[in-house]
Amino acid sequence: MHTCSGTFVAHRIRNEMDGLRLSHKSTILTLRWLTVLLVVLLMMYSQKGLVFGTGAYLLGVAFLLSNIILSFIPQEKFARPTISSIVVVADAIFVSLAIYLTSGFNTDFYLIYFLVIFIAAMRQDLKGSVMAGAVAISLYGWLVARSSPDFDILSTPFLIRGVFFMLVATFSGFLAQRTKVSEEARSIAEMRTRELERRLRVTESMSDISIEKLKELHHYNESILESISSGILVVDLTQIVTTFNEGAQKVTGVPSEKVLGREVGSIPGWQKGFAQTISDTVLMRREVQNREVEIIDASGRRIPLGITTSLLRSGNQTILGAIAIFRDISEIKELQEKVRRSDRLALVGQMASCVAHEIRGPLCSISGFAQLLSSKEASDKTKKYAQIIVGEAERIETIITDILGWAKEIRIERRPVDLNHIVIDVSKSLEEKARKAAVAIQTELEETLPVISADPEHVRAVVYNLATNAIQAMKDGGVLRIETSRDGDGVTLEVSDTGEGIPRELQSQIWEPFFSTKKAGTGLGLAITRRILEAHGGTITLSSIPGQGAKFSVVLPIEEVEAYARK
Repeated sequence: MHTCSGTFVAHRIRNEMDGLRLSHKSTILTLRWLTVLLVVLLMMYSQKGLVFGTGAYLLGVAFLLSNIILSFIPQEKFARPTISSIVVVADAIFVSLAIYLTSGFNTDFYLIYFLVIFIAAMRQDLKGSVMAGAVAISLYGWLVARSSPDFDILSTPFLIRGVFFMLVATFSGFLAQRTKVSEEARSIAEMRTRELERRLRVTESMSDISIEKLKELHHYNESILESISSGILVVDLTQIVTTFNEGAQKVTGVPSEKVLGREVGSIPGWQKGFAQTISDTVLMRREVQNREVEIIDASGRRIPLGITTSLLRSGNQTILGAIAIFRDISEIKELQEKVRRSDRLALVGQMASCVAHEIRGPLCSISGFAQLLSSKEASDKTKKYAQIIVGEAERIETIITDILGWAKEIRIERRPVDLNHIVIDVSKSLEEKARKAAVAIQTELEETLPVISADPEHVRAVVYNLATNAIQAMKDGGVLRIETSRDGDGVTLEVSDTGEGIPRELQSQIWEPFFSTKKAGTGLGLAITRRILEAHGGTITLSSIPGQGAKFSVVLPIEEVEAYARK
């Protein structure tokens, strides 16, 4: 009997999972209708228009007919991976042909590719979504290359769009896959619960079933809940928490003994979105899918959660309470913020580069006339003012050079580099500046530091920039200390000073371009330094206590360095 019931449960679970997969057909067809509409509108309002009998017209008709044909395909066949892959590839080709036939290479029509990526994500497969992103960027690159003979695959706009394509594909695929896991977990939990109820009913009529077997089944059910990484919380009709698995404890940071037996709205930090969502499910019978809420842990940290709720029903469909499945989406939020920040910095870089180029022309004229004025016979006062103009023009030229250096793509030419030698060279070049600022330079270099494979000029710029900033930070003199070491898997460079330090509220802002704590300067030094290190596969961190100086730590991973050296 145990084997038969297990087979029955396995069959029911498989049917539930098939139902979950088949339910996405309507969503995929809806997205395809939206894609058809956008493609047709694109062709109608393009320069060539949508003329009967043309290639664009036939493409629109073919796209429309394909969606009509797909709507008649049986659900069990539509859910097959082969059919889904063919649909995604065909859609990507349709969109590419539409852009090609309407000459929309340099427009924002490439955004329609994201609908194709979302269609791929509906398979709830990260691999399929990423492959769709790769197909989309490949076709888009081919279109742009066809439209422009000067196309460079390493150009900044194309790279940014390519990275954005893959980030969206990864994010949507990851979210869809996690949703699939949550749905499967909920289905398994419901199936096990119903199986437990069925067995309990059998127990009433069969006295030979022992209490130990019932306990074993209960423990088995509990093991399933505890093995699920997502948080699972169950409340009864009075909103008292009856189940709180290990995954829920890890996500919220709250042990089960502080939650079980309590009303969900009485848990500190849960009162707003999280508890309210569960309460609405119980009181208003309002189930939610993938809603974003926040909780506050004991330390005051806000934790973003993605929550899905459903009503808990008995075998006769009586509502017993609610089930909430949730997970920490901090990494997803960080990825979204990283994408937004990347887009913002790319736009700022383009604008800054354009402005700098426009200023440089008039600036050369001003500097030239000022130098001419100072060289002619004129009063000392006139010559003095002319020299001031020349000096300020040179300062503006330096600022423009920094802006252009930050905006352009960093190209790395790797060669064997002795980091200790660069530190010694920079220290000598700064001796006079340090002497005038009453700063003593101290170095502590590890003699066995391995030779790294890097761009020597870029590495020297990093050391010089950090050391110069440290000297400028010590207005009343002090000690500049530069150390190198090999720590585990990394080659480390530390530059520290005994200045006033950096206030805590500003420490997260110093990496932003055009932000500076000094009256003079462009605020690009640390931004450029960070970009150089990231291009080398390295990192830079800051530790500073106000009033006790600051220390910048640069790390290059040895494995990556040695791999480049072998090349």
